Amino acid sequence: MSYFDPLTCEETGALHRWFGTRAFRPFVAGGRFWQQVGLAKRRRWRAHDLNTYVRHSKTLEIAHLLSLGFLLIISVYFCIVGDWMAAGISTIANLLLNFYPILVVRYNRHRIESRLSRRRQADEESD
Repeated sequence: MSYFDPLTCEETGALHRWFGTRAFRPFVAGGRFWQQVGLAKRRRWRAHDLNTYVRHSKTLEIAHLLSLGFLLIISVYFCIVGDWMAAGISTIANLLLNFYPILVVRYNRHRIESRLSRRRQADEESD
């Protein structure tokens, strides 16, 4: 089992329902909100693009995970020195800029990987 494999609570959807991942999805980079305001284009995905997305999503997840850890250290530092306002702001920023994007990437990747595996199975059965 690797880090990128979906957790049981992700497969059942409980984690994403609990944190409201689907409600946050339109607001991440390239999401529906950004498409509607004209800052991102809607794409038509082909199987090759989906495989590329899965690989790219792992890189994005690691980058957000490292950033999450860094901002968490900063939040803890602010708590230690007693700057509660800065601790609160950095914690909220961490949630919005790192935690939720990680959840969205994991949610999308699991959906795409399951569709790709169903497509592969259908291709194997037709051969």
